[in-house]
Amino acid sequence: MKQPEKIEVEDPGKDFNALYEAYSPAIYKFGFRILGNHEEANDLAQETFFRLYQALEDGCKLTNPRSWIYTVAINICRDHLRRKKKIRQAPNLQYEVSKNSNREQDLELKQDVAALRRALEKLPERDRVLVMLYLDNLSYDDMAQVTGIKFSSIGKTLSRAIAKLAQFSREGEKP
Repeated sequence: MKQPEKIEVEDPGKDFNALYEAYSPAIYKFGFRILGNHEEANDLAQETFFRLYQALEDGCKLTNPRSWIYTVAINICRDHLRRKKKIRQAPNLQYEVSKNSNREQDLELKQDVAALRRALEKLPERDRVLVMLYLDNLSYDDMAQVTGIKFSSIGKTLSRAIAKLAQFSREGEKP
């Protein structure tokens, strides 16, 4: 497991509140995609920020809080999935039904989401995590720090993961 890096903080209490406000919604959403359950995603976010609070209280010096927080969240997700022996859990994708949509559009959208979920299940864990980080708009530098993949390899690895996802999605469409 990649260990989170150190970052500098002036006031642990003040910095924790700012970091919590800035990143808790994204970490919850990330956890929900990986774990597929609201309660587990909430637990993940709480545990992640509890560890952040402890680290800050212990005088931990952080230079990139976003990467540190995502690294901790990924490690917690992996531990959780190992404990539950859910190695291939698909992210839970949601969609909103528009007031102007019709039943046919809703059914088509549900089918598309289900097909994407099945395609994501087929990806190896590393690729699935990389796609989820990309969806959360992390920079390549942050993705490299979080996953332990070399910065120079992130673009190609992500590109291949997206290509695999597209291939699995197309295969799922065949009758």
